[in-house]
Amino acid sequence: MLILPAQADHMARFEQSYNLLTPSVPPPPPPSSPSRDPHTNATQAVLPSDAVSETPVLSSSLIPMDNISVLELDPKHSAPAAPSTEAATYAALAKCNHSHRSMTLALFSPSHVSLGAVGYYSKASGKFITLFNALSLFKLPSGLSVPSLDAYGQFRLKYLPHRNKTNQFAVPLAAGETAAYAFAKSSVYTHIDNLVVAAEWLKHHADVIIQECGSDFHITREDLSIVTGTVNALDYALFLSRDHFDGHMSFDVYRDRAAGSPWGEFNMSRLRHSAAAPVGFTSKVSKVRCRDEKGCAACGDTLLLARLGMGRPGGEGV
Repeated sequence: MLILPAQADHMARFEQSYNLLTPSVPPPPPPSSPSRDPHTNATQAVLPSDAVSETPVLSSSLIPMDNISVLELDPKHSAPAAPSTEAATYAALAKCNHSHRSMTLALFSPSHVSLGAVGYYSKASGKFITLFNALSLFKLPSGLSVPSLDAYGQFRLKYLPHRNKTNQFAVPLAAGETAAYAFAKSSVYTHIDNLVVAAEWLKHHADVIIQECGSDFHITREDLSIVTGTVNALDYALFLSRDHFDGHMSFDVYRDRAAGSPWGEFNMSRLRHSAAAPVGFTSKVSKVRCRDEKGCAACGDTLLLARLGMGRPGGEGV
């Protein structure tokens, strides 16, 4: 069971501090040998300043102590599940019409993941499992307090909305080639603009987090990561196809949509010269949310994310 501060409380604090600079906080002693984060160049976005919403982050000294997150171990995590072949294939191949060059992981089972989330990717479910959020003070089961990100330097949370005008999306399919894709009508790209802060925080606290929580969640130091960027959407659809013929896959948005029903449907067409063959694919289509659930796209489910990890192959290491 995870007890985390309500997201609404975070957003309220962010809005109240919109024009404030982060208070000066003495940074921790620098490491003995400075290191260049190989992920920095790949994940920082060059975006027009007038198109980006920026949210300064308050010093941890301004966060009430009753908002400290506490991690409680859940017996449900006692038995690790076998990796999912579908989730692994989707993560390796998936593309998205709202992608960004910094995104390094596609989630086969989208759920909301907040910036600053510290956790691990579940190969069994295709989800990112959040243990706690580094934007807030955190207390381990032993009672040891872990400082928030802003103790390691200044940074901002940036938001860039993206919306498509069309109600139909299509991608080509080639026989014999596995295809994976995600569609969204509207999305919000969010990221932390200073990756050095996130990298230093993780370097200082990864070992103690794994020491206390690793065995309960069946994760190692290499599994632990911090989320530095996301692409979130309220309405989305994704598919994975291993067995298809030449043609294209389209997603059509319904004109009349009712809360609780899918917001559209997939359709596959084939070319005249293609031989008839069984068509098999896995798809997931989000349902239309009721008015009270809609909120903003930034609060939607996470389709793609960027993360920093400890020594992870493929350029995602700290």
